[in-house]
Amino acid sequence: MKARLTRFSIYPGVYVALLGFILPLKGVSQQTATPAASAASPPPATVAATVAAPLDGFEVVAAKPDPAVVTDAAARQQLAALGKPWKIRHTQSGIVLVLIPPGEFTMGSPSSETLRGSDEVSHRCRLTQPFYVGLTEVSQAQWRRVMTNNPSQFEAQAHPVENVTWIDCQTFLRNAGAGLRLPTEAEWEYACRAGSTDTFSFGKTLSPRQVNFDGNFPYGGAPTGPSRATPVACGSLPANAWGLHEMHGNVLEWCHESPGDYGTGLAIDPIRLASGSFRIVRGGGWNDGAVYCRAAYRDSLSPSHRANNTGFRVVLPLNPK
Repeated sequence: MKARLTRFSIYPGVYVALLGFILPLKGVSQQTATPAASAASPPPATVAATVAAPLDGFEVVAAKPDPAVVTDAAARQQLAALGKPWKIRHTQSGIVLVLIPPGEFTMGSPSSETLRGSDEVSHRCRLTQPFYVGLTEVSQAQWRRVMTNNPSQFEAQAHPVENVTWIDCQTFLRNAGAGLRLPTEAEWEYACRAGSTDTFSFGKTLSPRQVNFDGNFPYGGAPTGPSRATPVACGSLPANAWGLHEMHGNVLEWCHESPGDYGTGLAIDPIRLASGSFRIVRGGGWNDGAVYCRAAYRDSLSPSHRANNTGFRVVLPLNPK
């Protein structure tokens, strides 16, 4: 994998890497690099998992897209043409998911994007099938309905579950069943962008009013702002054009795959194996500067990494017609 923009390379003195430990100097989050998963680790929820209609284990929340949420008429028409309910709820966990249409987009970042990583190679990507994605990150209440415990450091039932490893997420998904899994990296970025070609789904800059990040480190000439120094409630900040909340910031979100290089040609339904010592995380967290919350930003962590700024959201793939 090409050289990656890391949290150590932008703000000197903010973090110090020492003997495999990450020591935050801002007094916010202590993250420890833990050993890679052993051979006895549970297998990942398979990317081949599919669901036939009607959707067993789910109930319909809204049949048609809300014009107040999906404001683009063409997008609403495309969603309606899929013949699937727009918003559904997983009955066991209470997780609400939103329908995402198939499509093609530019993945990665242009060479002109400020502070981009060399691994963010710009290329076209096509997702041929619709899928559902979590309206928000998985909340602590939703986690508890499946797992009964709560590993979070910032305990609040409406807030995202954090302090969960990639391995923990696989156990949750296996217990939840119904075909839920972590998003592929392409699914995550496609859903995050929601049709936007800018640095963020909200435009070329962002503010703490839109995203929960460390406002002391803005991006693109934006003014500094407050830092909440904690996750916020799921769904409490503005949604993107497809109705998804907190795709930028709040907590890092685990993806299904291990890291790998992008190609330069068209990628169709790309997926890498979930193997080796690292797994992709996306979106940035509450204690990150805005540069790490960019739609194209890529990072990876040990699948056994546990920290109070790391959570996840789920997807539900659909059968091709």
